[in-house]
Amino acid sequence: MISKIYTPSKELSPFIQSFRIIQTHHDLVNRVLPNSNFAIVFTLKGQISYLDNKNVIHLPSVIISGLRKSVRNINYQKNSKSIIVLFTEMGISSFLKDPLYELFQQSVSLDHFINKDKIHRVEENLNSAKSDLESIKMIEDFLLSILYRKHTDLLIQKSISEICAAKGNIKIRELSQKLFISIDAFEKRFRKTVGSTPKQFSSLIRLKSITQTEKPESIIDLALENGFYDQAHFNKEFKIFTGLTPTEFYTSENIW
Repeated sequence: MISKIYTPSKELSPFIQSFRIIQTHHDLVNRVLPNSNFAIVFTLKGQISYLDNKNVIHLPSVIISGLRKSVRNINYQKNSKSIIVLFTEMGISSFLKDPLYELFQQSVSLDHFINKDKIHRVEENLNSAKSDLESIKMIEDFLLSILYRKHTDLLIQKSISEICAAKGNIKIRELSQKLFISIDAFEKRFRKTVGSTPKQFSSLIRLKSITQTEKPESIIDLALENGFYDQAHFNKEFKIFTGLTPTEFYTSENIW
């Protein structure tokens, strides 16, 4: 698999974290851990599918994926090529007015939200692109054409910073009090901007942080240090997130 990462233009950098191009020369199954960002995927060549137990779910040529709490096994067909637009945690809300939280755990065709003709024109342009940079420029032009809000919700931005700084180990009610907003209003505003509840987002950040640590001396200590008071609960949440038990994860040679 060939993977290239490109930074967005200055105009889109507040909303887009990166563009990633993935190209394969043979059939490949890639295990992808959950992330705290929305993504839009343009398939330029070949077929990309989700492997769900024994089911193969073929994906549309342009999809949008919400936040997830569970691992995904993605099958890239031989000679496939795709461009992934990875948004910042709040970035997607500047392009879509629809309820983002309804996309939690979901990946659907982008034409559920954007006019089909507009998407079709982008795909036609991408088919004629002479280089990766030209393809990214075409996608950026498309994104700029649907950008409807440029201001940032500073309160939600602050809450995300607090959650990330605490590596997800934070009490949401105490956070809302610190931000001088009621818990109900905070959760509603967070769901609208991020696409998940604050609790779901904190859980993603916590498990993401755990999987990025070195192999621990003790799984029990790892669970306790990260706010889990029941190892069985920790094992369950960890396996949903990675597809493996903590012991399997830290003893296998995984590349994530």
